[in-house]
Amino acid sequence: MKPNKILSSIALVASFVFLAGCETRDIHELTPLTRTPYQRTISDTTIVQKGDIQPQLNVNLSQNSLKYLNYTVDMENLEVESVNVSVGDYVKAGQVLIVFKSEKLQKEIEEKQEKLANDRMLLDYTKKELEILLNKEKEDNPNGEPIEEDKRDPRISMYEGRITDIEEDIKLRNVELAEKQREYNKCIITADEDGTITFVSTALNNGIVTPRKDLMTQVSGDVGFSAEINDDYVFEEGQVYHAVSQNMEFDVTVYKIETSQKGLPVVYFKPVNEDIVYIGNERFELHIEKELVKNIVYVDEKAVNTMEDGKTFVYVLNSEGFENPTYVEVSAYMEGMAVISKGLQGGEEVALK
Repeated sequence: MKPNKILSSIALVASFVFLAGCETRDIHELTPLTRTPYQRTISDTTIVQKGDIQPQLNVNLSQNSLKYLNYTVDMENLEVESVNVSVGDYVKAGQVLIVFKSEKLQKEIEEKQEKLANDRMLLDYTKKELEILLNKEKEDNPNGEPIEEDKRDPRISMYEGRITDIEEDIKLRNVELAEKQREYNKCIITADEDGTITFVSTALNNGIVTPRKDLMTQVSGDVGFSAEINDDYVFEEGQVYHAVSQNMEFDVTVYKIETSQKGLPVVYFKPVNEDIVYIGNERFELHIEKELVKNIVYVDEKAVNTMEDGKTFVYVLNSEGFENPTYVEVSAYMEGMAVISKGLQGGEEVALK
């Protein structure tokens, strides 16, 4: 046989061998993978599983009902008379939280109160004096005939004018006193709403008052949460779940469900126990076990590779440790696993990305 015929025969046999390898490598008649087949692997690997998966839905809850109230004071030269609450205390609307004192303001109020009292005493005295003169005038004129002005006791007109002036003074002093009283009322800090004290200034507890700085913080409103759900799990009003954070846990119930602009359900939760009125900055989650998925083939999602055209494949290791690229179809991802509907049977060893 001539050498060129021998070479042609060898090439033909090699072609059949190569084609046979392609048939065992790919499970579908699709475009060949670009990676060189049968490359010796040094990757981490995992075993394809077949069985049941218990999927879990993890829901991050957002606080949506609490309101924070900060208490400050604008006045200068105040002293702390008393701080009546501490962090963690639950207070009612109108309850006195802090009392300040101002000697200057208190002195001004006392002076105006004293002047007002004197004006009222003077008004009473003047009215009595006028009443005496008017009674005498009636006694001197029993028939009740009109008395000419020049024949009337001039003190009557004097007292009438004085009474008018005193009444005007009293009105003005009342306005001034009310203004000072409003200033004084600012020295008494009361709770605007029911709620829990979450912050008290250390300086305040040490008797130091800094105007226009937060002295105390109160959180009010009902503890509540919401979450936008991007999952097929169905929530219903009245359902109870267990909410957990790093430091707290308690049961919550669904009390309202709305639809977001994205068309996703927004679920609202509140504590089952009404005594839970403050939760600080805790971040809560729900861990919900979904319906058991039975008798499926699944593998670590890190084993699944995706091509530019969207096709997915895994590298299956053969007995000699070489990677065999194999197309698969993924029906779902859950709990870090890819559910394989076609391409694997379970038990295969595959390479991880």
